[in-house]
Amino acid sequence: DVAVLRITPPVKLNETETARTICLPSLPAVTHKLCVVAGWGMTKENGRKSDVLREIHVPILPFTQCNNLAHYAGRVHLPSMICAGYTQGIVDSCQGDSGGPLMCTNMGQWEVHGLVSWGIGCGRPGHPGVYSNVHAAIPWIQLEMAKLRG
Repeated sequence: DVAVLRITPPVKLNETETARTICLPSLPAVTHKLCVVAGWGMTKENGRKSDVLREIHVPILPFTQCNNLAHYAGRVHLPSMICAGYTQGIVDSCQGDSGGPLMCTNMGQWEVHGLVSWGIGCGRPGHPGVYSNVHAAIPWIQLEMAKLRG
């Protein structure tokens, strides 16, 4: 779920544009921290894709809670995955959100901690969203960036 791209010529972003960069996480995701998922995916299971960028606020879940028999029963793998959402359902990422960011703040700075990966349905009780763990991918990202620099 993670890629490193070299864009030629480099894209120049400024603060007035709607697209911006985001920091890699300095530390692993903090359990129970409320984070934001953004995407244009379906607004409900078997629904329609959104015409506008939407966001939801979801807490990072403890790995043991997400991976227990009541939820994913061992299908979530450390360290490459993290879970976020509510065990009772409520809100969730959905089809069409894949690859979208799970963003958390750290000392006032936004960091991308996860990328929407998979789940069972959308907002189903007992099945929170599963995300690629960006912090776990940092060594690989740094290696690939070094290769690109030559």
